[in-house]
Amino acid sequence: MKRMTRKELFALLKEMDVPITLEGGFPDNAYTLAKTGKLFRPGKWEVYYSEKGGKYGSVFFDREEDACDYLYEIARRESCTGKKEADSETVFSSERIRFEEVSEARIPDYLAMINDNENVNRYLGKREKPFTEQEERNWVQKKREEKALVWSMIEKKSGEFIGNIELMDDSVSSKELGIAITAIKQDRGYGSEAILALLKYGFERLGLEKIVLRVHPANARAIHVYENCGFREYDRTEEHVFMEVHH
Repeated sequence: MKRMTRKELFALLKEMDVPITLEGGFPDNAYTLAKTGKLFRPGKWEVYYSEKGGKYGSVFFDREEDACDYLYEIARRESCTGKKEADSETVFSSERIRFEEVSEARIPDYLAMINDNENVNRYLGKREKPFTEQEERNWVQKKREEKALVWSMIEKKSGEFIGNIELMDDSVSSKELGIAITAIKQDRGYGSEAILALLKYGFERLGLEKIVLRVHPANARAIHVYENCGFREYDRTEEHVFMEVHH
């Protein structure tokens, strides 16, 4: 990918119908790029989503070019949202989220999320090499062939990708929950909303009796979210806290 400056990015964004500003501040419902101040992470470039005076999903970069490339990828993906929606079927929904089947059309979104070691993968288990497009394509095809219980979470209002959520095989009456949310959509309550919707779907539609999960002990924030959704710890090791919720 060509490294670009804000001036070059601005020229490209003119051709895309995506709400983005390169002047920082708090525009309503827009992706934003800004240089950090002297008090917090000085000298960094910050990409975030601005909504109702709040800042969400901040991602920081050392170089202006890297931040611009990241923001351009967001714009490129979001400009294709309409095409993506046509390829996937909505299975269930909540107030702000629709849950659709995983799709090859979403592979750029999946790669951006799963290869983000700083904001997403640090508690999922890093690996030395980033996942490739072919690996992700193979994953999507395998999940669809197996009719796996895995869905992409899509923001109803904008059609933007939030993350993936899955119920993995444990037994006929019990499944293991896994969830990942892309950096730009974190800190907005989507995790709790998605988990509660999935519990309802699992218990009422799939007839499950129990849903379990595992989480890194250092991820106190996630543990708090799971507890608020009804999960309780039943075992712990150095690497995992094991939690469960019953119907």
